Amino acid sequence: MVPLVVERQKGETQLWVKEVKVDKQRYIVGRNDAEAEKDRAERQAVVTGLEAQLKKGDKALVGNSAYRRYLRRTDAGKAFEI
Repeated sequence: MVPLVVERQKGETQLWVKEVKVDKQRYIVGRNDAEAEKDRAERQAVVTGLEAQLKKGDKALVGNSAYRRYLRRTDAGKAFEI
């Protein structure tokens, strides 16, 4: 991957870019480390909230789409797990 620095109003943004060819298609793949870190923190916050909610009961969780993507139905004991 090639580093690329983009100037923005709130400072510089570090991007990583590379070209990928699949068959006859050409794709440009990019990674923004700041955005990836923000996304990781948001996922962790959802999982932490989900763990707290599971201790209270699982019925309210199924209706919440943010939580539902992290749940899996189980056969043993609990109805859902992360």
